[in-house]
This record gives sequence, C-alpha cells and structure tokens, in this order.
Amino acid sequence: MATHHQPHLFLTRPWLYRHYPSSSHLLRADRLVDEAQAAGDARLICELFGLTFNAATRCTRPYQDPAL
Repeated sequence: MATHHQPHLFLTRPWLYRHYPSSSHLLRADRLVDEAQAAGDARLICELFGLTFNAATRCTRPYQDPAL
C-alpha cells in the first residue's frame, strides 16, 4: 500500500482548540515568522497571509541580509 506525504497541514478550529492549548492566532504568527525567516520575501508573505506589502516588509526586515 502506497503512502502519500501531505505537504500542507489544514486544521479546523475545533480540532485546533482540542489539541493545542494556544490559540490559532498564535500559531498563525508562528507560521508567519517561520516563513519570514525561511524566505525573507515580502511578496510571498503577502500572498500566504493576506498582509499588505508594508506589513509584510516589517515582518521580513529583521531577517534580510544587511548587505542588501
């Protein structure tokens, strides 16, 4: 039997509240920081999280290469 790896994790609120003591906005913030560190691309953050470009730039600025 073949198994398939699911690269995306979709959670519903009831499941989330039952299994994690923290709220969904804290998990979203954690994912945003993780993406900002990994990619550092404000446009990608805009698309993934629905932020404005200015807000995404504030999130990615600490993780950008200072030489740029």
